[in-house]
Amino acid sequence: MNDKLYRDIGKRIKLARRACSITQERLAEMVGVTNQHISNIEVGNKAPSYELLYAIAEKLNCSAYSLLPAESSNSGKYFSEEIMHLLQSANSYQQNMIISYIEWYLTQPLPSAVKEHE
Repeated sequence: MNDKLYRDIGKRIKLARRACSITQERLAEMVGVTNQHISNIEVGNKAPSYELLYAIAEKLNCSAYSLLPAESSNSGKYFSEEIMHLLQSANSYQQNMIISYIEWYLTQPLPSAVKEHE
């Protein structure tokens, strides 16, 4: 990832955190990191790990994907790497089930709310 992407992710996390009326200190406590780490993420000095991004999203009641800028060409790479990381941790049966589900899911029509954001 690059510095601009780090800043964009940080801004989105900050906006989502503020929308939930949660302080940096409280979010840090909720996800098990220091306040300084959350601050560094929000100003773009650091990027959250996959696990931390998902933990932050869960605590802020949003999707991890919503914290990544859609217009960034790197956000697709970020999720490709995350998918590979998750697949590598699955056994063969789970990998086949995941692939089958993705293939099925891609044949389904998009909900209208998703179409509006394309």
